[in-house]
Amino acid sequence: MKKLKLVLAISITTIALISSEPAFAINKCIDLPATIEVKPRSAQCGKVPTVVLSGKSRSVFSAAFRWDDNTATGQDRSPFALDNSSASSSPYKTQRRVAKGKKTYLCYGKFINRAGYPLPVQLTVKPSAAPSVKRYCVDF
Repeated sequence: MKKLKLVLAISITTIALISSEPAFAINKCIDLPATIEVKPRSAQCGKVPTVVLSGKSRSVFSAAFRWDDNTATGQDRSPFALDNSSASSSPYKTQRRVAKGKKTYLCYGKFINRAGYPLPVQLTVKPSAAPSVKRYCVDF
């Protein structure tokens, strides 16, 4: 009976650990370089989430937030649209660029503290129009 209870306890613990792990592969992202900074809010963008680019990162082609690694579903666009349900209106995609001094500010939509909007765990950056993408870990 003791062995059965121990096996049952181990099984329950294992299930709890497995189900508490995130659905995304966090190990597929790397740390942000010094030339890319993520801010939950910035004055330059009207107090919305902002990515600040400097140095060699200043001219990136695009940058989008992701709440998972998008590989399980193959989905590359956010289903969370602000207005017209198009990918360009996603709060996780750059809404506008602001160049100021030696920095470029990428402004996003309001996804922080919005009901139903998951916080991102990754920032995908395309250095150029070519299909190569770099995945950086972010933490809000």
